[in-house]
Amino acid sequence: MVNYKTRIFFEPDTNSLGADVIIYSEEGDKIDTILVTTESKYNELAEQIENIDDTYIDLNELHTILANVQNDLIINATKFQGYDLDQFSLVGHTHNEYAQKNHAASSQTYGVGSASRYGHTKVIDNLTSTQYVAGESLSANQGKVLKNLIDQNNEAIIGDTISTFNNPTTNAGICRITLKKVGNIVFCQYLVVFKAPSQANLNKDLKVSNTDIPEGFRPAGDNTYFSVAEYDSSNNMLLYFKSDGKIYCRGYQRTQISAYGSCFWFTDI
Repeated sequence: MVNYKTRIFFEPDTNSLGADVIIYSEEGDKIDTILVTTESKYNELAEQIENIDDTYIDLNELHTILANVQNDLIINATKFQGYDLDQFSLVGHTHNEYAQKNHAASSQTYGVGSASRYGHTKVIDNLTSTQYVAGESLSANQGKVLKNLIDQNNEAIIGDTISTFNNPTTNAGICRITLKKVGNIVFCQYLVVFKAPSQANLNKDLKVSNTDIPEGFRPAGDNTYFSVAEYDSSNNMLLYFKSDGKIYCRGYQRTQISAYGSCFWFTDI
């Protein structure tokens, strides 16, 4: 068996008269309420409900919109609250905390790159820096300068080897000379067998190689003397190389004599 309670009320603020019937279960729990009001208030309430239906979307319509499958929803607005759409987002925002699209700067305002962080860098086009500076990077031009230096250094380490001279003149039985250049220093290994000169050629400079010292390997200065070979105290030979690329021997006695060994010279001083 259900119980009920009736209530009649008057609200001065709205000048409304009404009544309701509250229905309870046998255990005393509220089951429902029946509202009683005037016809004018009922009509007013019905109109408000209709307006709500026209103003708001229901749950199913909301799901459709969120699923992005409603094709008849068209937004073609050009202004919002008097602002163009691309300006409205800036209203009340200075955006000073963000970088502008073109934000190249002479200061480190927008952060710099480092060994542990990505960031902006300033290109350096010289090789004068003496310490690490975050945000500095070397230009491609200086990369080429370094490559040239490395190539030159590799060339100096490896050396430019000239094929062994094996082209003696009639003054020499053997003229075998190998040159190796490292930087501006030329290392020379030689074996020269100087034939016994005629009486007329004693103590004269006689060419011993038909192959000249190549350009870039020639000694600096006018004449560069290098080696003396002695057969005995009275028979000796001077082997020397000239800046014009010629290789000569000078014999002091009419004895065939050999000179072998190594020496070096500078190509420029």
